[in-house]
Amino acid sequence: IHPMKDHLTFLRAARVRVDSTPGVRFICAGGSADDYGVYEQRIRATATELGLDEHVLWLGARNDPERLMAASDITTLTSSSGEGFPNSVAESMACGIPCVVTDVGDAKSIVADHAPVVPRANPEELARAWQSTLDTSQAKKELVSSGARQSIISRFATSNIARTTLDLIAR
Repeated sequence: IHPMKDHLTFLRAARVRVDSTPGVRFICAGGSADDYGVYEQRIRATATELGLDEHVLWLGARNDPERLMAASDITTLTSSSGEGFPNSVAESMACGIPCVVTDVGDAKSIVADHAPVVPRANPEELARAWQSTLDTSQAKKELVSSGARQSIISRFATSNIARTTLDLIAR
């Protein structure tokens, strides 16, 4: 849990989503460093103020992101700054899980044409992107999922990165 992850935008978008789909649930996983305890208290208080206590599960630090992703219909990166290459986006896509990302760091480049990219700090756009991603037909979801997974494998597999690096060095 870190301010750059912009949980407040995530929570405001969650409120929009809950208004249209009351049974929706959200998972927030990740530990909090001692320096960010006050921030963690603030985002949890915001969740309560927004009436999200029954909709947001705070899981704390986890070592099994692949299990959480596999249990999710969609994943999200709402960071507002500080991201270089957000591994969670590539990991989600490699698992075939649709994701929505904010336009920060390399997120847009990672998802390419396989996932919505929304402006930073825009909960309404984020909620709309969630809705459109989830409203896609099952056939299209499967096509997007396999395309996203293949995209990650072809661009970021260790052997491909090593080959590209060696090619660049050879030049």
